[in-house]
Amino acid sequence: MRAFRLAGNELRRLTATKMSRLAVFSICIIPLIYGALYLYTNWDPYGKLKNVPAAIVLADKGVVDVDGSKVNFGDKVGKQLMSRETFAWKVVSAAEADKGVRNGDYGFSLTVPPDFSGALSSMGTAAPRRAQLVLTTNDSNNYLIGTIAGSVTNELKTAVAVEAGTTAANRMMLGFGEIFDKTKAASDGAGKLAGGAEELATGADQLRDGSAQLDQGTLGLANGNRELADGLATMQDKTKELPDKTKQLADGAQQVANANQKLADLTNPVALAANQLIEAMRQTHANMQSQGVMGIPNQVLGNVAGMMDPVNSPVAQANRNFQAKMNPLQKLANGSQQVADGAKKLSEAAPQLTDGINKAADGSKKLADGSAKAHDGAAKLHGGLIQAAGGAGQLRDGATALSTGLNDGRKGIPHPTEAERKKAAETIGEPVGIQKLTQAKATSYGAGLAPFFIGIALWAGAFTVFMLIKPLSQRALARSVKPVITALGGWLPAAAIGIVQSVLLFGILTIALGLKFEYPILAWLFMALTSITFLAVMQGMIALLGATGRYLVLILMITQLISSGGTMPWQTIPELLHPLHYILPMSYVIDGLRHLLYGPDLSRLPQDVGMVLLYLLLGVGLSTLAAHKQRIWSAARLKPDFTTATA
Repeated sequence: MRAFRLAGNELRRLTATKMSRLAVFSICIIPLIYGALYLYTNWDPYGKLKNVPAAIVLADKGVVDVDGSKVNFGDKVGKQLMSRETFAWKVVSAAEADKGVRNGDYGFSLTVPPDFSGALSSMGTAAPRRAQLVLTTNDSNNYLIGTIAGSVTNELKTAVAVEAGTTAANRMMLGFGEIFDKTKAASDGAGKLAGGAEELATGADQLRDGSAQLDQGTLGLANGNRELADGLATMQDKTKELPDKTKQLADGAQQVANANQKLADLTNPVALAANQLIEAMRQTHANMQSQGVMGIPNQVLGNVAGMMDPVNSPVAQANRNFQAKMNPLQKLANGSQQVADGAKKLSEAAPQLTDGINKAADGSKKLADGSAKAHDGAAKLHGGLIQAAGGAGQLRDGATALSTGLNDGRKGIPHPTEAERKKAAETIGEPVGIQKLTQAKATSYGAGLAPFFIGIALWAGAFTVFMLIKPLSQRALARSVKPVITALGGWLPAAAIGIVQSVLLFGILTIALGLKFEYPILAWLFMALTSITFLAVMQGMIALLGATGRYLVLILMITQLISSGGTMPWQTIPELLHPLHYILPMSYVIDGLRHLLYGPDLSRLPQDVGMVLLYLLLGVGLSTLAAHKQRIWSAARLKPDFTTATA
């Protein structure tokens, strides 16, 4: 019971004045402020991702579809992203997107490459190519935004995959249609081939019949030849008397030839004598004219010669007539002899000639009949061959059409190798890939959140320092030391402890936890600067406001936790709290630590350092103001409404 009385007395003391009651109320609502405000700012962060700026690069050139229409899947992706409003998308160029992600203007960028439509359109072909979306992140801006962007792009990949599947199915159905057309053409060719084969079979039948007739004709021809031999034998029998008759003819012809020869023999001397007489008269006449006769005058000789001329002419004419008759007579004798010789030979050959002529006559007739039949068979055979040739032509055309149709159909049917088939199946199964590029990357989840927790740790460390050290030296205040000197005198010991805190924290993070800073020396210097800045701010607030200042330090801590963007992007907090992100120092501390931890760009570090230094000066200024005010003692200072409990 005594303990309860002591408790009641303490509570009455704490609520004795308005300020003490306000202080008790403020302490009571600390959990409310932490819990409610933190939940308020993080109630639906994913729903507020639409406030996070993101760049989209639509570089897709599109492609002409199989039906001749222009298709651009990149534009469809852009419209889909804009309509979903998952982020604050902005269509920019590739260079602007890279620069914006690097300096933090955009949380990330999504690039649709030039061949995006071409790759998606290849899903219905034998050589499909996986379409790629390029996601560029920078963990120096925010670690979780890259993870969230990856999830969103995965959803987008699924949606695009459905579109690609539809396109592939459409192309596949068109391919089936083409295969059907080629197969139909092949079927038509097969029909023509069958028709040609039928006609060829018909022609072959006719060819067979014609060949049979030709066989019959040649058989008749053989029979005719046999009958010709028989006829020749008959002819021999029928002409048995021909040799005797021809022998008698030969004998008679020989007698005529002998008589003619005798006549020629009798007339030949007469003809010779006549020629000699004529030659003697011609010679005598010539001699008389050229030489003369001894004792006979030339005139007499001329007269005698003149008298001989009338005699010479008739004699010469008679000789010529006789000679003319002698030549036919001699020819008659010679011809008669030749006739006799021919008749003799005819007599000798007459038996065989007669027999051969008779048989040849009969055989020739039958041979003519067989040849006629052979001609008819050959004609029919020719007609059959013509039909067979026509059928073969149609068969060739049908076979060509069938071959062409089947070849075209074969070309339209994919025939990949096993490796190509496996690769194509994997590509069609996942038609869209995400190529992730990062300008700065955290090695782990802990490394991704390290800047946020380092800032909290340094703030908490600074807060504990002033649980041990008084913000201002009472001795300095009592001795009327300059306010700025008094402020620096209270800050420097705290700063020394803060530097030790930063050294220990940096060592544990890098050695024990293996956290690797891209710029380790600069990172430690920045951590030390942050620690002494937080100490300066807290010193000023506590020195100026006392217990209220301590209370505000706690409130300031929670406001910085929710507004700095240490976990989720700061754009996801309620818009009412957006100004706090630009005002409070923790935002710049976390941003600077991210760039020093992940790299590679430090272009924003001077801004972060400048803001931290500004708060350092602000803290020293508040402490200086507090030192100036505390040089004057008031009744409130002598008897405050409440005091800070100390051990």
